[in-house]
Amino acid sequence: MIDVLLVENNEQHKEQISSILTDYSFFNIIDASDAQEAIDKVDEYNIDLILLSIQTAYMNGLGYLPELREKASSKSISIVEISSNDTSNDENLGSENNEYISKSSSGQNFESFIEYQFN
Repeated sequence: MIDVLLVENNEQHKEQISSILTDYSFFNIIDASDAQEAIDKVDEYNIDLILLSIQTAYMNGLGYLPELREKASSKSISIVEISSNDTSNDENLGSENNEYISKSSSGQNFESFIEYQFN
């Protein structure tokens, strides 16, 4: 089983991403809605992949990304930054060995991207 921490505070986006992931029987989705919850769950669970929404409650995803990166690198966790905005020119996204994908990608593109992470 692959444990995926989905850090997303928008319920509609959370449902869409969860729906795609649950089509695969090997994903266990662990959900966090904000920065502190995400950091706590990285400590609490044996996470394999973090899907990090850039826009979360209380703190922008990029704001707590350094702390998540530090925890993730010590546990060999991959981080994929996700955003619903057109951020194709944002140089901070996908940096420091993280991947980036837009939430507006078609479901099939998102699925292919997730499959690629584990092949």
